[in-house]
Amino acid sequence: MLSLLAQTLQFMADISEKSRYISKEVRHALANESRGRCCLCREAIIPGLDQHLRLAEVLEHHHIIFFSEGGEHTIENLLLVCPSCHRLIHKKQDDYTTERLRKAKRHWTALASVVPSDLLYEGRPPKLESSESMKLRRISFSLETLGLDFSVTIPDGILVKDILEYLRSYIIQPIGKFDNDQDWIQAERIQLSHRKNTTDVFMPTLRVNEIELETDDAFVLHIHRATVAAPATEDFSLMADPPNPKAGQSYALVLLYTPPHQGIRALLDIQGTDGYRAHHTGETDFRGAYSCQVPGARAGVVDTVMGQVDQVRKYIKIVFLHTDDDYE
Repeated sequence: MLSLLAQTLQFMADISEKSRYISKEVRHALANESRGRCCLCREAIIPGLDQHLRLAEVLEHHHIIFFSEGGEHTIENLLLVCPSCHRLIHKKQDDYTTERLRKAKRHWTALASVVPSDLLYEGRPPKLESSESMKLRRISFSLETLGLDFSVTIPDGILVKDILEYLRSYIIQPIGKFDNDQDWIQAERIQLSHRKNTTDVFMPTLRVNEIELETDDAFVLHIHRATVAAPATEDFSLMADPPNPKAGQSYALVLLYTPPHQGIRALLDIQGTDGYRAHHTGETDFRGAYSCQVPGARAGVVDTVMGQVDQVRKYIKIVFLHTDDDYE
């Protein structure tokens, strides 16, 4: 029988022989199911796009069961996360349990199968002149907040407003219900534009076949969430807890409405000098508060925070202080 020391040395030798190399097939499959986004915070991580669409340059592979604990390089045991979430997972292992990570991955992956990627229009038919014949056309569009692409076969003379109502019923609401996103379920209105020029939305009465679309372009859906208007006499404040986080320390960002008013639509936008970007929207609770958690960063990084209610914006800056503590 081997001594305890011999068994330990053998175990260490076995570990050292295990390759840290993740096969190309596994990396490719993970990239496809992540759709260019972190499956925890859902921020886009797409190299080459503008900064406001990027959280970092690359997604990172995280072992749900740690590699050091025997975790395998399999699709089931790996998920792609942004650097900030990856750091948070290792710092708060009691919060980010294996079951929580598996559940987040299953949900994010399943979003892609809620609605078929190829659809046949079943809405209101177009009004055609007696001399016109019914022609079919296939259009492509994307839901970029979820990294999903779709195509719909439609009658050529259909109006933009009719295709939008169809997309609301057959795509936006089913995905909203699956994702438990009331903003999508109760969307105030939706609009359509080119992917290459998202600011130029199409008029509802325009015929889709009158829109010129290049082969490398696609339509983009804009979902406008219903809002609760805030009385002009009220005000809000921004604060961070802790106000001066140490390097690697996460902090709570709080927008506080006074006097307390529930149901006010609030927005929090965070931009870090390290390239971090996050965008959170929600409603104030019964205390008039809306909050989110921001992951830590290295010493010297500055987060610029913008809080917005209605048309009013306020800004604060958070600086991560130097510390002797080492963090992953």
